[in-house]
Amino acid sequence: MSTFLFKLVEQFGPESVENNGDEVSMEREKIRIAMVHMKLSLSDGLPAWVLPNLAIGSAGIAYNKSVLLSSGITHIIAVCGPSCKLAYPDDFVYRRIAFEDRAEDADVFDAVIDNILDYMSSILSSEGARASRLLVHCSQGKSRSFAVISAYLCLKLGMTLEEAALHVRSVRPQAEMNPAFWMVLNKRIRSRRACS
Repeated sequence: MSTFLFKLVEQFGPESVENNGDEVSMEREKIRIAMVHMKLSLSDGLPAWVLPNLAIGSAGIAYNKSVLLSSGITHIIAVCGPSCKLAYPDDFVYRRIAFEDRAEDADVFDAVIDNILDYMSSILSSEGARASRLLVHCSQGKSRSFAVISAYLCLKLGMTLEEAALHVRSVRPQAEMNPAFWMVLNKRIRSRRACS
């Protein structure tokens, strides 16, 4: 196995795989997950820059240290399930948002969005030599990361949800937000406009 694959397999410890008592099955599942991420890194290996210092991507990028470093990434928001491991905690500043890409997790997304947008604003407002570059990723870089970045573009930068979606898709065509997350954002935007 390549060094990259070993790093991926290492990221998925026994706690990240359902334990049915069969160690061989657990090892196979760890390798399967690592292979999925390796495939993503080969087919989806570069961050898509939404803003000069804000990128969207998949786990394939998040587990590829050389791409992260060469892209100048300093901070990573991992939008993933609770068992997702953070690959390089000594090299990057991480924040995890633990929710799945399911309609029933829309309430979790709604509950954490204000906090994560404040965090993103603090990172993205740095300038000059201390400028930070932020990667927001989920497993495939399609839905959850798209929802978080769209929330930032709409609720912090004032875009409409449609403008944000078009902008993100212009750099990441495969982005497709879970309809439940879209509804949460739409409700938030309408509520904010009603208060203005």
